[in-house]
Amino acid sequence: MKLFSAVTVSTALVGLASALDLRLYTAINCDASFGWRQCGNLPAGVCCSAPDVPAAAMSLSSVAGVADFSGWGNQGCQAPLALRSSSGGCVSGGFA
Repeated sequence: MKLFSAVTVSTALVGLASALDLRLYTAINCDASFGWRQCGNLPAGVCCSAPDVPAAAMSLSSVAGVADFSGWGNQGCQAPLALRSSSGGCVSGGFA
């Protein structure tokens, strides 16, 4: 499984009206009972990291106006890229 430590969001629209809430989950199925961290009001292009535990999955509060979001293998939102998606719901890092 690919774990990731940070995420970024890019938008399809310049000047997206509202920022998004993004959750990082320790379980691949976004089961909150195993723990999660939230980056609230995350604007496009800002790195959100979970320094205490690597994430196995993530979800966005909304994908309206989102071009894609990326999960990164380090806390600085730099390579290696662990996942990229433009879908809603729970997105896991998958398997290597």
